Amino acid sequence: MKQLEHLFVRSEKEFRFYQNLVDRVFDQDKKLPQQVFRQNMDCFLFQEFDWALSDDILPTIKELSTVTQDREFLTGVLQPDPTEYYLE
Repeated sequence: MKQLEHLFVRSEKEFRFYQNLVDRVFDQDKKLPQQVFRQNMDCFLFQEFDWALSDDILPTIKELSTVTQDREFLTGVLQPDPTEYYLE
């Protein structure tokens, strides 16, 4: 597992960094089908929560990362609020 530690958020500071990134991209007061992005995006993908946590998503992430030449893939849960949920 030690080899995979870099794949996970490890500190509150790192969590706040990614939370800020999400806040800059998404208007969390909006819900689909409203415009949830703060700026127009040319390419995006939304998936059902259950599918996004299944084994079936990994090939899709790999293919998208190859096509876009992205080295990182950020996934997160907006609801329930992660700070309220995990700190309870």
